[in-house]
Amino acid sequence: MNVYHAKSVVLDIANNYGWSSAALRSVDFYRNGVLIPIAEGDIAYAYTTSDRSPRYRPENAFITALPKTGTHEDTEFWTMGVASNIRLFCVFATPIEFDEMVINNSHDGNGYVDAGAKDIKISITAQVMDASGFGSTIPGGVLIHDGTLNKHVVGDVEDPQAPTLLAYVPNVSTPVFLLPLTLSAAPNENEYATPFIMTALMVAAVQDNDAWLAFIRSQGSFAQKLFFCTITGAANGLPDITVPISSFQSRRRSGTPSYLQAVVAGVGCYEGITLRPDGDILISMAYRINGVTMFQEVIARANMGSIDFYGGGKSQSVTLSGAKQTTYSSGKTVALSNVVQSSFVSGKWRARMAVPDLYLNPGDTVIVDGGTFTADLITTTVSISGGGRVACSVEVSES
Repeated sequence: MNVYHAKSVVLDIANNYGWSSAALRSVDFYRNGVLIPIAEGDIAYAYTTSDRSPRYRPENAFITALPKTGTHEDTEFWTMGVASNIRLFCVFATPIEFDEMVINNSHDGNGYVDAGAKDIKISITAQVMDASGFGSTIPGGVLIHDGTLNKHVVGDVEDPQAPTLLAYVPNVSTPVFLLPLTLSAAPNENEYATPFIMTALMVAAVQDNDAWLAFIRSQGSFAQKLFFCTITGAANGLPDITVPISSFQSRRRSGTPSYLQAVVAGVGCYEGITLRPDGDILISMAYRINGVTMFQEVIARANMGSIDFYGGGKSQSVTLSGAKQTTYSSGKTVALSNVVQSSFVSGKWRARMAVPDLYLNPGDTVIVDGGTFTADLITTTVSISGGGRVACSVEVSES
């Protein structure tokens, strides 16, 4: 079952069942079969292209405490003499996660049900929606339903229906640009290491932390996870090269030196690396679905320090190590995902994750298991066996 992560939920109602106005009694959200309570204070902003009166506000459709039977005044959303091409949306104060929507279409105690919404599209976005018209572009929007709602049964009873929700693949088309990219990698294929040699046009998109979290929660387990090691060459008048790696470890801090060590699989790239002694070592992680790179970010960076060659009868490798001092100033707050363990010992927090958080930097505030702390140190360790098995661990701690 898909899990949907939304800051805003948008309903575009094309028409109703024949009344001169259109209406919805309730739009509820569920996670694992449990209703997500939404109160007035949980709604940052609700909007419709057609208000009837303060007694039929757009908020009424989303507040779960309002009754679904009895009078429809002050309990449902209702337009003013408009029966088609209506936009209704809700911006939540805190993004919600849900796997099911349940809708009660319009009815009242007198048996009027023709105001109920009929053909409807439902979209979600990780962004805050602004006032907009029916069918207009939804920034970062993802369509999750396009179908027909049933007319409410005649009678003053609840008549819940759960619209079928579409598989969730986040929107990566706004804005989009193309990056020419040359990848050079080890021949053995595995989930994390770059398993091929190719020249390609990689589709990249400007993303933010909220969009990435929405992606991880809904599609992260299905995405191919890739690690890239790039040696920059501009300082030596050369292009960048991407080299295959069998492992790396990084220790990232803000305002004091961060350290990185990477083991390059084989020695085929040794000469190319030694030609770039003034370059940087970059470790990037990417998520790819059906050949399309959805997200890619640098998760570790260091100036080239030592280049050590190791030769043997059956295996040869190159170990790169270096340090770089960076001061991060964003200071954002990040709710960690993929957490496998957390602890609070001797007044200090630690959290361990299964994979890196692409947008977490030293100095950010971390939320985990009801606690908050500053990510003073982020330690990432990844190793890839010859057979392609990957071991990955990320520890976030305060000093």
